This record gives sequence, structure tokens and C-alpha cells, in this order.
Amino acid sequence: MFESHSNENGVEQCILVYQKYFFRNSNYAALTAVIDNLLGTTKVTAVVTGGSGSLFTSWDWGAAGDWLEEFSEGFTKYIIKE
Repeated sequence: MFESHSNENGVEQCILVYQKYFFRNSNYAALTAVIDNLLGTTKVTAVVTGGSGSLFTSWDWGAAGDWLEEFSEGFTKYIIKE
């Protein structure tokens, strides 16, 4: 796990990096999130990526999408539609 917090010109930003092991595909995945402007309208950008331990089966069986959905659900009550 890695977390970085910065405050430049009144704009606060967090960078979060997490790693998780998935049994369904026997691989690790990494989630990177950038959270900008914590004091105003906040923008959250998240990306999940992973690797395969096998040369022949490089798909993730939906693990990355499930983890991204789980992460995003934490923000759903705060989303403002423009």
C-alpha cells in the first residue's frame, strides 16, 4: 500500500496505490487512484491493472472490474451529476 498527499496552490491531492491477490485467477492486481481537490468539487480517477502468472491464460476472469466496482461504490453517495 502507498499513499501520497500534497497541497499545491490550495488544491489538495491524494495518490493511493493498493495491491490485492485474487484466488480466482491466482494473480495480483494493482489499483491506483488519484483524488484531486478535496476541498471543492473532487475528481476521483481510478485504474485497476494486473498481471498473469501464466503465459497462456492472461485474462483476469473479471477480477479487475469487480475490484474497481467495489472501490467506486464507496463514492456513489457523493457523486454530483452535471
